[in-house]
Amino acid sequence: MNLATTTVDVFKLKQDRVRTVMIGNDEYLFQGWAESGVLESYAQWTIKRVVLYANGDINSGFAGGNASFNQVWVDRESLSLQV
Repeated sequence: MNLATTTVDVFKLKQDRVRTVMIGNDEYLFQGWAESGVLESYAQWTIKRVVLYANGDINSGFAGGNASFNQVWVDRESLSLQV
C-alpha cells in the first residue's frame, strides 16, 4: 500500500473538528484531526498512527495514549504513540 498525502474535510466531529489529514507509506499511516483552520504547528490535533504489518495484521494507537486535541501535527513522527 502506498498512500499519498491526503487532506480531507469530510465529516464533522465533536466540537466542529472537521479536518482530517492522512500520510502513509508501506508500513504505517498517520491520521490527524483538528478544527478547520488550525495550523499544523499548533498543539490542537488528535493524532493516530495505524501500523500495517507484513503478515496482514493492523494495529493503531493515539499520540499520548488518548484522543485529546493537544498534539502538534508536524511532530507526528517523533511522538510517543500507544500502539
